[in-house]
Amino acid sequence: MIINPYRYGWLPSSISNLYAWYRADLYGGTATQWDDISGNGRHATEATNYPTFNASGGSGDQAYFEFDGTNDKFGLAQASFGTVSQPSTVCVVFKSDATTGIRTIMDSTNLSARQAIFVPYTYDRLASFAGTLVGTTAVGTTSWHYAVVNFDSVTSFIRQDGVLVNTGNPGTMSLGGISIGSYQSGTGNFFDGRLSELIIFDKEVSGDELTALETYLATRYAI
Repeated sequence: MIINPYRYGWLPSSISNLYAWYRADLYGGTATQWDDISGNGRHATEATNYPTFNASGGSGDQAYFEFDGTNDKFGLAQASFGTVSQPSTVCVVFKSDATTGIRTIMDSTNLSARQAIFVPYTYDRLASFAGTLVGTTAVGTTSWHYAVVNFDSVTSFIRQDGVLVNTGNPGTMSLGGISIGSYQSGTGNFFDGRLSELIIFDKEVSGDELTALETYLATRYAI
């Protein structure tokens, strides 16, 4: 019998080295801040151009933030967020509303310490970056997806909806600070779409932990 870990109360906090965890339904109730629910206090903020919160209507009828592709973002500077070295694993639940341009789901706030995820990157691709761009096939604008992106130089990978889609090397850079929905400077490449969850681990998530994590995402968001 296959046990569904989400059904039996399993959460990403069951995995060690949980660095930051942002989930829309537990965002904290303040429009200008997306709370980090990992317990580490790495809350992402934006005083003016913050995305629109929706309590339902996402994949699996879950909550989400809608980013307008013009200037919506959240962020936390490296001095407060800290630095995540490789290996690291980033999970994101998203729906893109754009198929062209360069749109940022996550980036650092430091030009010299960047781990980034883009959707799309030029040709409707999901892509990772830590000094070198690594892209996948098209993701489109009609469906929600979850992605698990592992940053570990030559053993890096991108998994989309439970399927391995890329094993290219995105480089060796760290994640210094966090920018959600925009390029590291906070002034461009704004994400056009919806985000329900973003999770960052300060290690590579693999084996049974990876299986449990993907089951949690697939079940919660009906993907």
